[in-house]
Amino acid sequence: MKLLNMMLTLMVLSLLTTSCGSGKSGEADTAVCVWNKVSLRTEPNESSKWITAINLGEKVTYLNESATDSSGKKPVEYYKVGLQDGKEGWVRADFIVLNSQPAVLIYSAPLYNRPDLLTKSDKNFLPMDIVAVKNGDHEGWIEVTGKSNEGKWIDKGWIKPENLSYVDVDMAVAVFAKAAIDEKNDEKKLTMLREIANNSDLSNSAFMDHIYEMISYLDGGEEEYYEAETEDETAVVASESDSSEVYVVD
Repeated sequence: MKLLNMMLTLMVLSLLTTSCGSGKSGEADTAVCVWNKVSLRTEPNESSKWITAINLGEKVTYLNESATDSSGKKPVEYYKVGLQDGKEGWVRADFIVLNSQPAVLIYSAPLYNRPDLLTKSDKNFLPMDIVAVKNGDHEGWIEVTGKSNEGKWIDKGWIKPENLSYVDVDMAVAVFAKAAIDEKNDEKKLTMLREIANNSDLSNSAFMDHIYEMISYLDGGEEEYYEAETEDETAVVASESDSSEVYVVD
């Protein structure tokens, strides 16, 4: 009888341990960062050691742990997340959208408060804006969270799915282009845009025409861009009436 009671006790303890360690869902959740260069820290507070920065649009794994830092004027919620390279730490929940996947705007799109054409807001997302998508397709609508390049803070609402791309190369070009656009120095900005245009890994992006247009504008609008086949790669060429310059040929 004592042996039976002991076995039952061990079984109950085992079940309790499994339940406590599994988190709220028993599985890690995919999440998306909707702000650029968000700090990942060792503990859920701003004074803890900095580990690395999470980029806009980067996918992370939510490890089913959250905590609140109440040491400041306002409480701040944190999520514990894991990165693709194995790093783990705490990040402010304001900048992480749980149960979502990253996407990028291909076209300008008005933001709706609800999945209804009558609820159009005064806010819009623009091409190359990166958002987190939740809940999948809802009768022809997609719920998104993100910051427009022209906005000041993160917005949440509904848009039509045809305005979005989930392609990795489009995401990458959008991230690199945002960094270039944010650069204050025009020469550095132009260099960064040319690096995007000349990266053959990015050549299939839907945004390359936008990149060429920005380069042309910064160069005074005098150049026209086209693709030229070289011996070993496709290069972006700037053509003028009396000369042609290939910006990247190794």
